Amino acid sequence: MEFKISFTNRDKYQSWIAIDDPLPRSKHHLQILDSWRSSSNQNTEIKGWCDVCATDSCFLLDKLYSDTSSLSWQPNWRERLVCAGCSLNARNRASFSMIMPLFEANSQIWIMEQTTAFYQALSTKYAKLIGSEYFGAKYKPGELLENGMRNEDCTNSSFANETLDGVLSFDVLEHLPQFEAAIKEAFRILRPGGVFFWTAPFNINEDKTSVRAMVRQDGTIQHLMDPIMHGDPINPSEGILCFQIFGWDILDLLQNVGFSDVKVVLCWSKSRVILGNPLPFFIAKK
Repeated sequence: MEFKISFTNRDKYQSWIAIDDPLPRSKHHLQILDSWRSSSNQNTEIKGWCDVCATDSCFLLDKLYSDTSSLSWQPNWRERLVCAGCSLNARNRASFSMIMPLFEANSQIWIMEQTTAFYQALSTKYAKLIGSEYFGAKYKPGELLENGMRNEDCTNSSFANETLDGVLSFDVLEHLPQFEAAIKEAFRILRPGGVFFWTAPFNINEDKTSVRAMVRQDGTIQHLMDPIMHGDPINPSEGILCFQIFGWDILDLLQNVGFSDVKVVLCWSKSRVILGNPLPFFIAKK
């Protein structure tokens, strides 16, 4: 019950669904859910292997970010299952294991975060890793703040053309009303053969990206659906608006920008405690 499967379009995904047997995964999930729901504080620990720590560990499934919209609460498999050793969640740990084969130790990589434990974990593997956050237009792209943080706008960065081996973005593009500009920027600064590796909310059953909000000409926000706010490490008290949830058409956009090898990779692992619905990752090679 381990897989990392690549798909270049929805038709290939549907062909896989037709032959996939989800029953073993469902049985495993139900066993964990029974333990989680029966515990007094809805906490349960699962043993497994952590690629970041490179050792056996325990992974906490708690009720933080859980779905309370129904009588039967559902845990947030993607953002929880936190390792007792490295404190990284399932999405982070799966990303780490997928990034390692993509880049050499001396690769020049930009990651669009700098305040996170995930950035710290990657910095121990890649000496040339560059982290950044976006602090607003009052700071110049590439400017270093007094606290050591680097400011970068992912739609207009300070990096020169074709200077990076990798661009990493984790749950950023859904918060950009002009996310296409960020994709074009990643393509611009990557060397030939470079890789844009990223995650974002993905509706695997929809062809088209669902636009939830847009910015009017006067700068105000027009909500097309009920607003969804995600956590923001720079502004945790307010969060950050989700402008879109991606569909399969995002692969066409990546190709139209110029990326030659574009795919969605689904990851699920019992031994590494990457559970719930298979996690999607986007990989685009220049």
